[in-house]
Amino acid sequence: MIGASSNVDVIALSLGFKLVPLVNQKKGGSLIKSIRGSRKTLSEQIGFVIPEVVISDNLSLKPSEYAISIDGDEIERGEVYVDKSMAVGAHIDHPELDGIVGVDPAYRLPALWIHNDDKTKAINLGFQVIGVHDVIATHVSKVCSEHLDDIFNYDDVKTLNQRLASQHPELAETLAGVITPNLQMQVIRQLLAQQVPIINVRTIANTIIESIDTVKDPILLSSNIRVALKRTIINLISPHNKTMQAFIIHPSLESELKSAISVAQQNDPTIPLDSIPLEPRFCRSFKIVCQPWYKPCKVKTCHLCWSSLQQQDPCSPNSRKPLPRN
Repeated sequence: MIGASSNVDVIALSLGFKLVPLVNQKKGGSLIKSIRGSRKTLSEQIGFVIPEVVISDNLSLKPSEYAISIDGDEIERGEVYVDKSMAVGAHIDHPELDGIVGVDPAYRLPALWIHNDDKTKAINLGFQVIGVHDVIATHVSKVCSEHLDDIFNYDDVKTLNQRLASQHPELAETLAGVITPNLQMQVIRQLLAQQVPIINVRTIANTIIESIDTVKDPILLSSNIRVALKRTIINLISPHNKTMQAFIIHPSLESELKSAISVAQQNDPTIPLDSIPLEPRFCRSFKIVCQPWYKPCKVKTCHLCWSSLQQQDPCSPNSRKPLPRN
């Protein structure tokens, strides 16, 4: 939809005035259709329904600019050419293709904005050509995928539990008796912050029930669920049994991590594991080592720490838990 809203929308897209025709379906605008398609795909991949994107015009933006907001806070902006298509490839300065040099607004990669009449030519030259409506829809989807934990709310908890009840009624009843909706939401948000799909509600529920007597911390509960979902996670980042690199933490460093955890928990048994202080130089070094291979580092490192491709964990479960947020 397009228009003004006094409410704080979960996901909002604001358009400069030159981009408004992209949502006019009577004039061939297909932005709404593209966004709906990307929402549907992301919802199916992650396991809960991404809310509708509220679209409005915004005269404070540049004419060809757009802004994406989550819960009323602007997250990212992009700029496109409404009458052109975006071509991306290894070499955007191809002598046989004319266009305006720019960037892919979603992934900040070099791009060439070409005339729509040159699409076939660009494809034949090895470029991937993307229509302006799909460029914006892809950017919206990317922002959503990076803020799933902010998007997920109590209504989504209820929907997940209803889905579980329709498939496994006794399991759903047991789950409702051992965990509050608030704690369940915190646990799911921990998973979504690491882009872990929550499609397998049965495994998630079973793991919570098995752990809840001794584990109340949402980070610990989500860590246990990640272990239970290890095949799902590995298939996401390394499908078809492809070889995957992993980082191994040296035993001496792991010993230091265990010591830091022990001291912190002795001082405050309720301290969240992502609040345990670690040596800043270690955190910086860890991210620097990860960065050439994995982007964003926070997500991929967390996934890799549970990989056991050679029947050997890169680090023990208790040492791994403070790492995702540092």
